[in-house]
Amino acid sequence: MITLGLTGNICSGKSTIATIFHHLGIPVFDSDSMAKSLYSLEEVREKVKEVLGKNAYQPDGSIDREFIRNKLFSDESCRKRINNLIHPLVLDNFLAFKSRYLLLPYIVFESALLFEGGLTSFTDKILLVCSPEKIRLERCLERSHLSPDAAKEIMKQQWDCSEMREKVDFEIVNDGDHSVLLQTLKIHGMLSNK
Repeated sequence: MITLGLTGNICSGKSTIATIFHHLGIPVFDSDSMAKSLYSLEEVREKVKEVLGKNAYQPDGSIDREFIRNKLFSDESCRKRINNLIHPLVLDNFLAFKSRYLLLPYIVFESALLFEGGLTSFTDKILLVCSPEKIRLERCLERSHLSPDAAKEIMKQQWDCSEMREKVDFEIVNDGDHSVLLQTLKIHGMLSNK
């Protein structure tokens, strides 16, 4: 079985591509959603509060996404400590997920931080979704309700497509001119026939 790493910058269209794979019957592990869900575990909550302070959580116990995002993107030390807490737990969940699908031709491991997080060793092939910065910024402002400055700050923290392009097996161009469905189906065909 092949593990296909699916990555790309914020608002590049990774989730759209993951949804297409899902509709094709391919199991997709969404590491970003898994990471967010881990914040609600009691043992994680206590460690997050130690690193970021009690303001990381709302009075009702839910995470304060804006506070955490601002803290992690402005304080590299905090970001590293939180990543060292969350990433191993995400990987444990991914390995359990992967073990359920060993007889399939491939599965998808979706992660925005596949390269930045050092997660490429858990993949066999890598698919990069690239979208022009202007389009990504528009999507971020519409979808995430981020300020332009916050969206640009997140973009600055991530590797540029040109840095990742040399290290991937497949690329999907999501610029509004190329069909992401046709590009995804082509990759699906290649991986299903291995």
